[in-house]
Amino acid sequence: MLQKIVLASLATLALGLLPAAVAHAGDPAEGELRTFVDEGENSFNQELLDFKFDPDGEKVRVHDSDTNGYGALVELWWGGELQRWCYNTKGGGRNQNCNFEIPDGQQIRFYVAEISWAWFDCPRAQGCGKRRHHWAGPFDQSGCEANGYNEPCAFGRGDFVGRA
Repeated sequence: MLQKIVLASLATLALGLLPAAVAHAGDPAEGELRTFVDEGENSFNQELLDFKFDPDGEKVRVHDSDTNGYGALVELWWGGELQRWCYNTKGGGRNQNCNFEIPDGQQIRFYVAEISWAWFDCPRAQGCGKRRHHWAGPFDQSGCEANGYNEPCAFGRGDFVGRA
């Protein structure tokens, strides 16, 4: 009899925890910013930065892939406004991790860009300090698209939409 009570209690506890686990499930996102260089038959593209969003713990990792002197930026937008950002100015080949508190269930659009030191002296909503035409976002938005694919420019690859 005691064994049945213990098993029933454990089953009830497990079922009670299940909705909480489902409620915290989100959608991860990850993407990269790549530069395009058109040299005829020797055309190539190179990764400038990449990011990864982990909805468990609401963490963003941004990796600066290039040693070109620009930093790497990831912006998190929801509700039609810039809400959070994570930047990496450690230099090429290094990661920066950022932890956030984001309302559960919130859909997030991610934008990435290369930044100069001027970004730190600029109101975030103005966007100054970002390298011209070196940005990307959801739905194939990119600096290359914005300038008609003229060099120099950058474009994105990946999934730029997630959910906390």
